[in-house]
Amino acid sequence: MPNPMISDHTREEIAKYPDTLREVFNAVDSFAYQACHTIEGPLGEGYGGRIHPFDYDRLVQATKDSIRTLARDKSQWPGYQLRQALANAALTDTELDKITGIIEEEALARIDKATSEDRKTFREHGHHGRQYIARNSVERVIKEVLPR
Repeated sequence: MPNPMISDHTREEIAKYPDTLREVFNAVDSFAYQACHTIEGPLGEGYGGRIHPFDYDRLVQATKDSIRTLARDKSQWPGYQLRQALANAALTDTELDKITGIIEEEALARIDKATSEDRKTFREHGHHGRQYIARNSVERVIKEVLPR
């Protein structure tokens, strides 16, 4: 798993699963990272293109839309990769819905953590927020969707 934020304990847990499910965990990690790109975009931390003033509601909605759209769009690599991994593991749209729900919850929690109390500023550090979302999503999928 390429995400450096994944703990050794989680890596050990993933190693206990068959190859098809390890592929699912890798796809969840990749999808969660890529689908939450809005956090680093103009609505989030911006890198020079930030929309002023910060609009919490727009960032939340854009993040939700990105996750939902990419999960269903077979022409986009993140969604295709996730759906293919689920199909290879004989998992259904029910699991896809659970996984995208987890990713959305983790993304919104991270946005809330990085947003000031008055919701006027947003501070996230590089792509680490997206890595944490991906890590937490994988850990929750192991516990809630595909427990051993």
